[in-house]
Amino acid sequence: AHCLGRTTVLGGPSVSGCPDYYPEFDYLHIGELGDATEQLFRIIDSHPGRPARQSRLTTRERRPLTEFPVPAYRLARLEQYFLGSVQFSSG
Repeated sequence: AHCLGRTTVLGGPSVSGCPDYYPEFDYLHIGELGDATEQLFRIIDSHPGRPARQSRLTTRERRPLTEFPVPAYRLARLEQYFLGSVQFSSG
């Protein structure tokens, strides 16, 4: 992505637990969906392109579980699966 001048963003459990493992990414989202997520969107919208150095955004206020976006189940090709399960959690 960087070879093409693209911005890279990474988040998830591994990033939240060990952000120092990911020095090559432009933005790291640390923590759950919340205020850092909104801040990340604002930054990327207002400053397209790569930042001069890595930016780490850490969630301070979690979004209530009732406000999480619903997964797009319609995009899953369920007929291609024999058995499936869905797990959803926060925290």
